[in-house]
Amino acid sequence: MAEEFRSVTSDEDVDEVLKIALRRQGRTDDSLRQRLMTSAEELGIPYDDLIEAEKEYVQQRKEREEFYQFRRRQVREFREHLFAYFVVNGLLVLANLLTSNNVTWAVWPILGWGVGIAFHAWASLNTGSESFQDDFARYRRRLSRRRSDSGSDGAFELRKSRNGIVIGVNVPSRKSATAEEDLD
Repeated sequence: MAEEFRSVTSDEDVDEVLKIALRRQGRTDDSLRQRLMTSAEELGIPYDDLIEAEKEYVQQRKEREEFYQFRRRQVREFREHLFAYFVVNGLLVLANLLTSNNVTWAVWPILGWGVGIAFHAWASLNTGSESFQDDFARYRRRLSRRRSDSGSDGAFELRKSRNGIVIGVNVPSRKSATAEEDLD
């Protein structure tokens, strides 16, 4: 039986496998919450520590989602830049061919803009670059500022569900998610 679980190598793997197994059994979020509380109690984890751990998890998930949202935006902007590069330079090559029957002067804008494309690729696709990290930090500050302007302070509240189980929830923003995607 141990042979079947060799691919489970981390806590995240265990969590994901358990989530899938519980979903297959048709368990609801409330039963998952109750299971979490029961497990914490069995492990001797105080309720306050469980709530703090949940807050930390929610914050990490939020940060991860912001990163992926920013990354998607960076890739989209790079693709738009690359598309413009090919269209404009294609037209320049065509104009060069129509006027002189060979490519002479069109090479220079292609090379010059190509250097810009290379720098853009490095800055936006290399997530480890200082430029990417700086842009991401600026993006998070704007996102945070926009959220605070909309009246959402990103608060974490404890609420009771229908069956009386206390759950931690983020207070939703009053602005739509599309407003957050529109940060430029």
